[in-house]
Amino acid sequence: MFLSLAAAALSARSPLALAGNVAAFAVGAAVVISALVALGAAGAQLARALPGPLLARYASGALLSVAGTYLLYLQLGFLIGYPFGIPVVTFPL
Repeated sequence: MFLSLAAAALSARSPLALAGNVAAFAVGAAVVISALVALGAAGAQLARALPGPLLARYASGALLSVAGTYLLYLQLGFLIGYPFGIPVVTFPL
């Protein structure tokens, strides 16, 4: 995904626009990965409180499946278009 963004950003007219595109991608990726890490840590704490390690395995597998599906949707969206609209994550201020 980063290489496709970098190739698209190279068509920018100025180095500042190129740096802005790359920085926006980096911030977006950091937010998503940070959220997944926080959810994983919360899930690990919950798994310690619940009986049996089997639930933790299913929960971590489900979390990875959601993250993988999201990344696949983003990547395929660049190629074939977004069938459900462009995914935008907003945070209320």
